[in-house]
Amino acid sequence: FALKGSLALSEQVFTFANYSETDADASFRDGNNAAITSDQDVKRFDLGLGLRAPLNTNSTGQTDLVGRIAYTDIDYGDFDFGASGNPAVSDLDDDNSDGYFADAAVRTELTDRLEGSAGLRYTDIERADNVSFIGNLLFSLTPDWGLNFEVDAGDEIGVYSLGVRYDFN
Repeated sequence: FALKGSLALSEQVFTFANYSETDADASFRDGNNAAITSDQDVKRFDLGLGLRAPLNTNSTGQTDLVGRIAYTDIDYGDFDFGASGNPAVSDLDDDNSDGYFADAAVRTELTDRLEGSAGLRYTDIERADNVSFIGNLLFSLTPDWGLNFEVDAGDEIGVYSLGVRYDFN
């Protein structure tokens, strides 16, 4: 599951936070051709800032360039801010599972009920970095409720999600 939220600070600037829990199943063969399986809980927390720059307005709606940067923490098993499990903010630099991501995407209203975006994300988590394609389709059921499909597909890992969106505006 995942919980995501954003808050507009102005017409162009917003802040956002995401928390997700995923069950990751992996199977592979080691150097001796022995089968290795893994079932691991993966928890992720993102906290960031974004900027929206309007590009143009057409007959179906607005097209924007959206850029975001965020602190991100990925943990396996229990969620800890920092490697020692110490909840103090000063422990964040000890954690080898935290880092940041930065992305840029073009978002446009395709119809009065369908919005889409596509872009690139760079993620840097300690000794691992990744460039991935990000995309989103939002189908509005009502002015407040919608169905959302997201993809974050990189060289190593792909995340696909389907969810419900509620707009508090």
